[in-house]
Amino acid sequence: MGSPHLRSPRLGPAGLVALVLAAYTALSVWATWPLATRLADSLPMGTGGSATVPLSSAWSLWWTADRLAAGLSGLWNAPIFHPIAGSFAFSETVLLGGLATAPLFWLGVSPALAHNGLLLVFLVANGGFAFALLRAMRVRPALAGLGGAMILMLPYVHYEIGVLTLVPVWGWLWMLWAIRSLFREPSTRGGVRLGLAAAATSLLCAHYALFALLIVVPAGALLFGRRLADRELLRALVAAGGVAVSLAGPVAWTQLSAAREHEFVRSLDRAQQGAATPAAWISTPWRDVLMPPPLRHTPDPEAMPLFPGTARTLLALLGCVWAWRARRDRCWLTFLATVGVAGLALSMAPHLEIAGWNPYASVQDAIPGLAQARSLWRAGALTQIVAVLLACVALDLAARRAADVGSSAGRRGLAAAIAALGLLCVFEMPPGRQRLADVPHRADYADFAGWIDAHLGPGDALLHLPMPEQPFVHALEPVTRWMYATAWHGRPMVNGYSSYFPMETRRLMKRLVGCPDARAYAGLGRRGVRAIVVEQDWLRDHPGCGPPSPHWTPQYRDPTLGVVVFAPAF
Repeated sequence: MGSPHLRSPRLGPAGLVALVLAAYTALSVWATWPLATRLADSLPMGTGGSATVPLSSAWSLWWTADRLAAGLSGLWNAPIFHPIAGSFAFSETVLLGGLATAPLFWLGVSPALAHNGLLLVFLVANGGFAFALLRAMRVRPALAGLGGAMILMLPYVHYEIGVLTLVPVWGWLWMLWAIRSLFREPSTRGGVRLGLAAAATSLLCAHYALFALLIVVPAGALLFGRRLADRELLRALVAAGGVAVSLAGPVAWTQLSAAREHEFVRSLDRAQQGAATPAAWISTPWRDVLMPPPLRHTPDPEAMPLFPGTARTLLALLGCVWAWRARRDRCWLTFLATVGVAGLALSMAPHLEIAGWNPYASVQDAIPGLAQARSLWRAGALTQIVAVLLACVALDLAARRAADVGSSAGRRGLAAAIAALGLLCVFEMPPGRQRLADVPHRADYADFAGWIDAHLGPGDALLHLPMPEQPFVHALEPVTRWMYATAWHGRPMVNGYSSYFPMETRRLMKRLVGCPDARAYAGLGRRGVRAIVVEQDWLRDHPGCGPPSPHWTPQYRDPTLGVVVFAPAF
C-alpha cells in the first residue's frame, strides 16, 4: 500500500515519460533564464569570464554540420591554425552534438541557436537518463522524477554550463543504467546498449570517456566479480567493447595521434593546477539553502567548487547505511559508492604524494589520454551524481516505511515531508541568473563576407590582428568571434582557439604580438595568407605597427566591424 501523495499520475509508461520530459524542459528553461528569450543571438557564459569557449563550441557545431554535408570530407582539417592539418583534433569536438544539430544548420539557423537548443536538450537528457536509471533501481516514479530534476540541477553542470562539452553527463548515466541491466540479466543486446552508451560518452566529451575508463570500468569489474567468467556476460562485454571501439575508436585514435604528433602534454604542475583540493569539496558555487559550517560560498570561477549540497550529501550517507542494513541491492550500492569515492579521489589525484612519490606522475604517461587531461577536478562530477542517486534511495526507503504507518493522517504527513525534502534537494543550490554574451550577427558581416568572396579563393587564409599578449581564454574572445564568422565566408584563419595550440602557431603569435616589424610579417604569403584583417582602433593607437607597404596595402574598410583589410595588390 503506497502513499497517495507519492504516486505518479495515472498515466501509461509513454504518458509518464512525456510528463517527466515536459517538466524537465520547463526546469531547464528556468535554470538558464533568460537564455530562452535570446536563443538566436546570445550564448551563456556560465561562471566563465568571457564568451571564448561558448563561441568556440558553437563554431565546432557549425563545422561538423558543414563537413557532414560534404560526407565528412576534411573534417579534421578545420579552418583554424592554417596551414596546419588536423586542427579539429586539438580540442573537444562535441562531435555527436554536431551530428545531431546538422539539420538545423542546413535549415539556416544561427550557430548560437543550434548551440543553445542543444544545451537545453542536454539538460533535459541529463534528467531523463537519471529518471530511467532510478526507475531501474526500483525507486518510485515520483521520487525518480525528483531525482532526475536533481541531476538536471547538478551544481557542477551549471557551474560549467558555458562549456558545452561538459554539460551532457547523461552519457555516464546511460552507462550506469546499462551496467545495471547487465548485472541483473546479461545479454548481448544489453552489451550493445552499454557499448552505445560508452561511445556516446566519448563522442560527447573525451575527458568523460577517460574518467569512465579509470573509474566506472574498474568499479564494474568489482561489481561483477566472479560472474566475469560467465559466458553470457563475457559475450555481452565483448559486444559492448566492439560497439564502443567501432563508433568512438577512430575519433579517439585521431585525437591521440594529434597529441603525439604535436607533443601535446600537460606537465604535473599543470595537472595539479587543474586538480581539486580538499577545500574544493567544502566549497559551493552558489549559496546552499542550509549552508552549515565549514561550507563556504566562493564565486571565484577558478575555485573548482565540488560540494554536492547539504541535503543531498546527508541523504546519500543515510541511503548507504539504510539500504545496507535493509539488504537492498548491496552489490549495486557498493558499486555506486565505489564510483563516488573514486571520483573524489581522482579529482585530487595529482596532489597525492607518498614519501615523496607521486603516483599520478608515475602513471600519467602510461594511460592514453591522461597526459592530456587538464582538469582532473571534473571527475568529481561523478561523485555529485552518485550522491543524488543514493539520496533518492534514501527517499524511496523513507517512502516505503511511511506507507506502513497505521494512520492515514500520519501517512499523508510523512509523504508531504518526503516530497518537501525531495524538492529541497532539487533547489537547495539554485544557479544564479544566467549571464549572456552577444554573438556576431550575420547582417553585420555581410559586406565583409561579400568582399572576401569576391577577392579571395576558397583556400586563401586570413590573419587577424592584433595578436593577444598571451593565449589566455579571455584574451582570445575576439579570435573566437572571427572563428564564429567563418560560417559566413568559409575561408581558413591563421588564428584560432582550441585546448592546445600547435608550436608553429605559438611561434607566429610570439612574432606578431605587440608592434610587429617588417620581419614579423615576412613569410605570411608562403603560409597562404592573402588578407590581414586589422582593428582600426589598434592601427590608430599603434602607428607603424600595421602590415608594411608596398606588399600589403589597405584595400577594404568596414566601419561596422571597425576593421581594415590589407592584401597584396590584385
